[in-house]
Amino acid sequence: MAPHAIPLWRNRAFSIFWLSQPLSYTGSQVTEFAIPLTAALVLGAGALQMGVLGAAEMLPPLLFGLVAGVLVDRVRRALLLLWCSLAQGLLLSTVPLAAWLGVLTLSQLYAVAFVTGSWRSSTAWPRRATSPSSSTGVSWSRPTAPCS
Repeated sequence: MAPHAIPLWRNRAFSIFWLSQPLSYTGSQVTEFAIPLTAALVLGAGALQMGVLGAAEMLPPLLFGLVAGVLVDRVRRALLLLWCSLAQGLLLSTVPLAAWLGVLTLSQLYAVAFVTGSWRSSTAWPRRATSPSSSTGVSWSRPTAPCS
């Protein structure tokens, strides 16, 4: 091991990134499951409405993917990931709040799905690219078992 290299688990930037990823991934998976379930069970959405909801979530990468990629390259990745995650959390918190107040509509779910899909498409590549850049000067350990 080089004298200037530090173990990966002691690199603060990588540790924060590594610990935040399961939380972010869990939130994304819950969102992909909870929004359609809310539409179907709480609002009684039909097949066409569920299809529109799914399209609202999947359309942003097609519309904004290339433009988002160019813009993402011009900002600091870690800050982008942080602010998009915080904004997405705030936006998603409007769904249970609106349901609790009795004002939840399919239009709100469409908007939430579209905006969260937009943020997800703008943070997909920075999330992948942040991992190696947050671990500069780190000693990557060798595999413990030989490859066969």
